[in-house]
Amino acid sequence: MQVVILAAGSGSRMGKMTSNNHKSLLPINDNDSFLTHLLHQLNEYQLSKVVVVTGYLSGLIEEVVEKFQMNIEIVFNDKFLQDTNIYSMKLALDNLSNEEPIVIFEADTYIDEIALKKIMIESEKDNSIWFTKGRFNEFQYGGVLKDDSESNITDIRIVPKYENWLKDYKKLLGIQTIGSKEIYPYKELVNSYVKKTLAQYYLIPWIENLNNLPCLSFDLSGSVIESVNNEKEYKLFINKLKENQNTVKIDLISINLLKPIEDIIQERADMLFIDISKNDFWTKPIVVEKDNLLILDGHHRFNVAKKMKLNNIPVVFTKYNDVDLWSLRKEEFVDVKTVISRANKNDIYPNKTVKHIFPFSVPNCKIKITKLKE
Repeated sequence: MQVVILAAGSGSRMGKMTSNNHKSLLPINDNDSFLTHLLHQLNEYQLSKVVVVTGYLSGLIEEVVEKFQMNIEIVFNDKFLQDTNIYSMKLALDNLSNEEPIVIFEADTYIDEIALKKIMIESEKDNSIWFTKGRFNEFQYGGVLKDDSESNITDIRIVPKYENWLKDYKKLLGIQTIGSKEIYPYKELVNSYVKKTLAQYYLIPWIENLNNLPCLSFDLSGSVIESVNNEKEYKLFINKLKENQNTVKIDLISINLLKPIEDIIQERADMLFIDISKNDFWTKPIVVEKDNLLILDGHHRFNVAKKMKLNNIPVVFTKYNDVDLWSLRKEEFVDVKTVISRANKNDIYPNKTVKHIFPFSVPNCKIKITKLKE
């Protein structure tokens, strides 16, 4: 799987908020921005390559991206002021293979864990997919599509406002998968359209050649997927995230009681140790299965806690009955019984094997590290 992250735009509609900051780097909590949240999520998947296209305030983006242990290539769009986003797409495609599916994200989009899982699973089927979020309505504008009973897309448009004849259309998200069969013809079209004008969306070559580029729709209604366009929308979204996180209880537990279920990436753990050691506070709990005290999320933070000789660590408890799990490695079998059995025997999985989806967002915390040493 290959990934494109588009991060060249200036986010001018955000006003003063993006005069000295990139829209994708606006904070969504005490620890993460839109972009770092997405990168943390993608870091849990097996990706062959991630291309991040920068432009406005590219140095800030590069500084953030380079902290992640993935095969990331940063490509600078020197025409970002004239480009809508088609040239960014050209640059990304020029640096990707024609042999693996490509997933496209916009850097300023928040995606919850359940939605990202669905996106990645669908993308592995190697079809070209345009992701949507429900029916188009009177409060929306932009990209829309119409599909048939088998999810084959029959029409795609970019519209300035809602009209009654669009009532059967679905609202496009800024997320798309290009199947390997469509990569080369789409590359050729993008290269051709770029020569006409940069003032167009990367969607246009596909829209105008839909008959030659078959694609499917996949709806993500019910998931939290947000991209904000102005300061008011941003503040409303952040308040909604905080409200959701405040409902999750955080406990302290002795680290000696916890059982890992998979190995770590040592380089990642070492970098995390450096970051956490600079602070006076522990800011993110790990997720623990309550009945067997298995670590479901946070193995690298657990490793850091042991290295810092902490006695306790903040945790969020859950039960396996409430958790969806699957394997990121096709060669490794994963189910609840096997995970528990292997953990109890200290026969842990390789890193990036067991993936979980929780029925909540993991909240932040602010606990004095000296308190965790007591």
